Formats: sequence, structure tokens, C-alpha cells
Amino acid sequence: MADLPVIIQIDDDENYLTVGEIICFNMGLTIRVTARNVNEAKAIISQIEQKKLKPDIAIISSFIEVDIDDGMKLAKKLRELVPSIKIIAYTTDKDTTWGDALAEKTTRDSSKSLIAALEKFTNKPFNFNNIQ
Repeated sequence: MADLPVIIQIDDDENYLTVGEIICFNMGLTIRVTARNVNEAKAIISQIEQKKLKPDIAIISSFIEVDIDDGMKLAKKLRELVPSIKIIAYTTDKDTTWGDALAEKTTRDSSKSLIAALEKFTNKPFNFNNIQ
């Protein structure tokens, strides 16, 4: 993984997309591509297949648009295309096992947060000083 990893985020909830962007900003990271539905996720897959995009980290919600297994199916496809990708399952289901890390959307446990998962994969700390 390069100094600044290529991060993608797939979630149908605009609030969680924004949370991801804010967290990344405060870590000196950028989310390169975002998908809000299945069609946008398919467009990301197409970019990867065409070698126009090679993500290092994917932040994926369990439910994207169709059913609760959307995230798991997408994670499987991403692993086929980019075996080295690190997948963060960003979900409310604490029993999710298809990601390399679980980031619970509704947790108060900082060890199970999106911040903790991103710190694990990037070795970059979250900078609380950027929050006003």
C-alpha cells in the first residue's frame, strides 16, 4: 500500500458516507470513489476491471440497496479482482464476518469504530485537533 491508500466507500446512507469522509479528512486520507447504490457499485467494479482503479481499502455497508447481503457479495467480488484489498465491513450487524475488519455503525466501543479500522490498515492516527 502506498503512503496514501486508495479508499472506496459504498453505502446507501448519506450520513455514513459523510462520517467516512470526515474521519478520513482528520486522518489525512481521502475517499477516492463513493457509491450510493448498486449501479454506482457496479461502475466501481467496472473501473477496477478496466484497471482504471485499484483500491487498497474498501469501506462497505452490509445493505446497499437490494438486501442485507449486498456488502458480502460486493466484498467477494472485490477480493476476486484485488486480492490484496482490505475490506472494512461498516455495518450495524456486529456478527458480520466477511470483512477484514468490522466497524460497527452504532457502537460506543472505540475499538470497533471506523476510526480504529482505518488506523489499523493505514497506520495513520485520527487527529482530534482538526475537529472544531
